[in-house]
Amino acid sequence: MIVYFSGTGNSRYVAQMLADRLSDELFDAGQAVKDGAEAALHSEKPWVFVSPTYGWRIPRLFQAFLEEAVFSGSTDAYFVMTCGSEIGNAGKYLRCLCARLALTY
Repeated sequence: MIVYFSGTGNSRYVAQMLADRLSDELFDAGQAVKDGAEAALHSEKPWVFVSPTYGWRIPRLFQAFLEEAVFSGSTDAYFVMTCGSEIGNAGKYLRCLCARLALTY
C-alpha cells in the first residue's frame, strides 16, 4: 500500500505514479488527518510511505499520523521523500520510527 502525505501535490503525484506502476492501492494520510479518522491499515505488499522533506525529515504531522495508525500484514517499509536537493539525515529518524512501529526499514 502506498501511504502518502502531500502539501503541494508533488508527493501525491509521485505516490500516484508508484501506485500505477506497482499496481498498488493509495491511502491519503493528509485527508485522514483532516477528517480526524483513525487509520487501521492492512497490506500484504510492502508499505511505501511518500512525503515531502521538511527540515531533512518527514513532516511532523505525517509522523504523528504514522505513530497513531495501526499497520497489519507486511512489515516491510520503504520511504520516498520528495525534495529540492537532499533529505539530509532523514534515514536515521525513519529507522527509529520504523522500530517504534514494528516495521522493517
